Amino acid sequence: MFDLYLYPFGIKNKQEYSKIPGFLISTAPKKTSRNRMDDIFLLYYTNYEEIRPTELEFLTQILPKTRDHYFKTSGPITTAIKKSAEFLNDQILQFNLKQLKRPNLVGALQIMVMHENEAYLMHAGEVTSFLLSRNGSERHYDPTIGSQGIGVSRGLRYKFHHVSINTGDRIVLVSKPPKKWTINSMSGSTRLSISHLRRLLISETDQDFETVVIQFRPGNRSVHILKLNTDSVETRKSPIQPISESIDELVNPTNQKPSEKTTIDPAYIPSANLEEIPIETPSSESIENLPISTFQEKRDDDWSESSIESQQENDFKEEQPASESLEKKEPKEQGENNDLGRGIFISGKRLKEYQTKRVKKERTKPRINQDQIVAQLIRFRAVIRKFSNNVTSLLKKIENGLVTLYARSTPGDINQKPSLSGTGMLFVALIVPIFVVAVALTVYLQNKTEIHQEKILEARNQVNLAVESEDYATKVAYYQSALDILDEAETYGSSDASNDLRYIVQSQLDSFSGITRIDIQPTVAGGLVKKISITKMVTALGEDVYALDESTGHVIRMMATKPDFTIDNDFICGPGKHGEVIVSNLVDIEPVTVQNSEDISIMGIDENGVLLLCSTRGTPIAIRLQTPDLGWGNIQAIAFNGYSLFVLDNGINTRDIYAYEGNALSFNGAPATLFEQNIPEILPIVIDMTLYQEDLYLLRDNGMLSRCNVGNNFIETKCNADIGYGRIQLDQVREVVPVIENTQMNQLFITQPPDPSIYLLDTQGQAVYHFSLAVNLQKQIKPNLNSLLFQPERPLSAVTVSPSGTIHFAYGHQTYFGELP
Repeated sequence: MFDLYLYPFGIKNKQEYSKIPGFLISTAPKKTSRNRMDDIFLLYYTNYEEIRPTELEFLTQILPKTRDHYFKTSGPITTAIKKSAEFLNDQILQFNLKQLKRPNLVGALQIMVMHENEAYLMHAGEVTSFLLSRNGSERHYDPTIGSQGIGVSRGLRYKFHHVSINTGDRIVLVSKPPKKWTINSMSGSTRLSISHLRRLLISETDQDFETVVIQFRPGNRSVHILKLNTDSVETRKSPIQPISESIDELVNPTNQKPSEKTTIDPAYIPSANLEEIPIETPSSESIENLPISTFQEKRDDDWSESSIESQQENDFKEEQPASESLEKKEPKEQGENNDLGRGIFISGKRLKEYQTKRVKKERTKPRINQDQIVAQLIRFRAVIRKFSNNVTSLLKKIENGLVTLYARSTPGDINQKPSLSGTGMLFVALIVPIFVVAVALTVYLQNKTEIHQEKILEARNQVNLAVESEDYATKVAYYQSALDILDEAETYGSSDASNDLRYIVQSQLDSFSGITRIDIQPTVAGGLVKKISITKMVTALGEDVYALDESTGHVIRMMATKPDFTIDNDFICGPGKHGEVIVSNLVDIEPVTVQNSEDISIMGIDENGVLLLCSTRGTPIAIRLQTPDLGWGNIQAIAFNGYSLFVLDNGINTRDIYAYEGNALSFNGAPATLFEQNIPEILPIVIDMTLYQEDLYLLRDNGMLSRCNVGNNFIETKCNADIGYGRIQLDQVREVVPVIENTQMNQLFITQPPDPSIYLLDTQGQAVYHFSLAVNLQKQIKPNLNSLLFQPERPLSAVTVSPSGTIHFAYGHQTYFGELP
């Protein structure tokens, strides 16, 4: 366990200040879930523009609510962090919508949760965190999440980072760090106190900045907020202190009284004394509606020397390792400043005064490394096995005793001992099996828990090896090994520890592979009946989703109703007699993206060339398309661009693509072949097609992509049989490959404006590939199945994306949706 020493401060116009709006740190309140009791929650919100008074008041009230949201959320730590960030984002969005002027509360967010010896960090927006450790320093920054931050849209883009904390480590949180703040420039800071680290950060740049510096020291999860000590300053009229102001030395070698002054060369950037602000245990009463005045404590004028920071300077004055100095020295207890730092603080100030109890500091136990833990668990396993053997021996003795008991209770020799009554024998017959099963179950469960914990330790060891490795392939191998071990561990049960570690490992592997993981939820409450098998989904002009059921040939309409979707039981679109035309099972569907008087939103086609136009307010209209000269062979797909319908027939002897003029959705003209005599040989293996304006894209069963320009005259059709897939390399050079390796593409569609893009469904990797219209890879998308209470029962079978950026997944009869970043 660690104590946290924090110093939030900023530099503006060469003036230093420590009142940072948007900063909060809190330990667990008294009434919280059991798995959150030992967590320390830190939130650091940085607004992109200067904060106005009304916005400051809003932040002061909403940050404690965000903290409460975290401690009330059950499940893995990463899930609780994400939900609390989404809560804050929603609250800021609602606040911005109420403003008469343009939204001003838009900024970056960093959340850190300290759990045992692990720190979980979430970044949203343009933020950076530095881990400064003797075991190796790290810079956490991911440009792929963009600079959007929070307060802009409901789709929150974020990135998780996970670090293991050791004694003396420091974490620096900052938004838009100065350019000179690098791992190399901070490489010598792992042995410095916070005061010296502060001086180093200031000396490295002339830019304005705000930051939070955190130091970890052995303790009992106390939080200590530090502030500048200026009692020894000659002249002081403002709590904002110039950087070059003369400050007393942290250690007083002459033992002079506090009132005596010592002046240091003004050219020297001072190693300012930092004083602790004591933190008390929060009450369980509500703190959500406290006025701003509650936070204005006498902090500006109360700048006195603190023995805690003085002791910290002594610890690191001669650049001794933190572990050595801490073994030699312990801070002296001085008044209330050494009470446990338990509570909730905003920008270094207490929310409310509370009564505190003096707690005797426990002696820090030596840290046990992972090899020792594994060895102890193995010894514990041996003890369990010995206990199991003893239980088996006991059960054998009970069995022998029962045999003897039965023999004595059986009528026989008159000299035998008295037997049990019938009631007694019935009681023994019932109670003994129950006892045996209870003992066996206890031993079994203990053994499963033990193996589960061993596997988690083994997976963590693989993660540590991955972090230490500098080779890309080796990192991936270690992380993949950790994921495989976690899969094995979860066969013996699940725990928050395994879920959190899985999230971290999966995030790292996704980052290496360029995968964007989307949180999803069920589309329809209660789901669809299991006999349904969805093979294609489309969205029309609105947010409604249309799904083709392969088993019945019908189309299911799912209407957008916040927060999810509902089934439209009155929607009719499927086989049957419509007017004078009989429609068979539909084989493909296509959205109608043009306005029309009949409110037709979708069209489908059956194997006989009958087109079905389905409306949201009436019965469908069936149209028998004119049959080509060679007849129909195998109708595979259709595509519609608003004025022309294209039908793909990939039959061996009838292969062709036919075009029908729309004519106000009447499609009553004769079909025109796109190729005439020059029919491509690839058509029999084309499995899907899509159309954007005058470009027709064809997907083959081997994953290769073709493009034809249909133009205004179909006879002049020009096709590129292999356009390939573009990938931008690290050196910004475009590489074109004919297929994406290790994939099985079987669906293709293009989204409508405002963001037209190409999407392909990979059934082998259970993923979706997003390309620009220039066929350059943008990202690989996978649903985060860990966000679901129950896993899908079937493989991924269909996908679609709405114009607003909602992505829908179908797994047979189960459908889910999420928001694209």
